[in-house]
Amino acid sequence: MLIEIERNFQPNKEQMDKLLKGAELVSEGTDVDVYYDFADYRLHKNKIHFRLRNNDFEMKMHIKERKESLVSVQQEYDMLNKNDTEFIKQTLQLTGDMPTEVLIKECIEKKILLPFNTITSHKKKYKKDGVNIVVNTTDTNYEITELECLAISEIEIDEAIAKIKDMAVSSCMGKEFEGEKVMGKFKENLLAKNSSLYNELYPKKENKEL
Repeated sequence: MLIEIERNFQPNKEQMDKLLKGAELVSEGTDVDVYYDFADYRLHKNKIHFRLRNNDFEMKMHIKERKESLVSVQQEYDMLNKNDTEFIKQTLQLTGDMPTEVLIKECIEKKILLPFNTITSHKKKYKKDGVNIVVNTTDTNYEITELECLAISEIEIDEAIAKIKDMAVSSCMGKEFEGEKVMGKFKENLLAKNSSLYNELYPKKENKEL
């Protein structure tokens, strides 16, 4: 299990140039994310995202948000780790002796787990000063840049937030770091492709929390 600490930005050209100066391009490619949930959206309502990214199942659980910086903190689980796999199996309430991935696919085939948000995004991932800079353009032409750090314990969260803030400030995005939260890919894509479901999952009083 890893902890992802992330803040979204939409930098202008000057800010992007400063942000990427000295950064190392780590990877570039296209991700296809298919998000699944039960018919009653119980995962989403408990701030859990379960998705198939390209060919791999992953789960993210929102654990906290630092209000002073609007930084998102989530626990990540994947199928490569035995303990993560067991957590995913328990969270999805899967039963049986077959491999967890087989049980998941069976639930999808039986329409117990339903796809409800599919995002295709071109991604460039850079690394600089211990921070991942992920530049995304989605199939709805939404452009968003994520500054993220990964931690192995909650003790490291404050240090990660400080790194993200320092990078934002050095890239002339200090006001943006302290300002309003930028809508993430998940919400923007759902709003663009299925506004009725978006309004159901995010009532107006919650829409301010992007």
